[in-house]
Amino acid sequence: MINFINKNIIIATITSVVIMLLLSACGEDICKNVAESETVVTVTAVDLIKEYNDNVDVADKKYKQAVLAVTGIIGEIEIEEDEYGYINITLLGEEPLEPITKVPVFRVICYFSPDKKDVLAQLELEQEVTVTGLGDGLLVHPVLLGCQVIKK
Repeated sequence: MINFINKNIIIATITSVVIMLLLSACGEDICKNVAESETVVTVTAVDLIKEYNDNVDVADKKYKQAVLAVTGIIGEIEIEEDEYGYINITLLGEEPLEPITKVPVFRVICYFSPDKKDVLAQLELEQEVTVTGLGDGLLVHPVLLGCQVIKK
């Protein structure tokens, strides 16, 4: 059990560093491109996670750099800005569950600009939402950048 927890802490730390680097490299252009996109790929969080778990290369061809509308259940809401000024929510997948918290191990991480704090503050855990964002591939979990909540 301890090795599982230590492994998850290491993976989470590496993931956080990589995501922070990606977010610092992307600008507000992403939010603008997502908002103005006429082509949107619709998928559930569960299906997006499953497709990435089945075959990362195939999923990347379908979802990476595409504007996605992802529907799922909120598992986490972070309205405190990270060191790069971003906030996020996570959309839950299905099993397997983490042994201690009993929440799904796999999730979709949706990053928002800090001007969306008021929108995220109105959301609740276990609420179903649809989020649009730019697919950025898999960094332990599928990642969306420049997100907006389009359905509560």
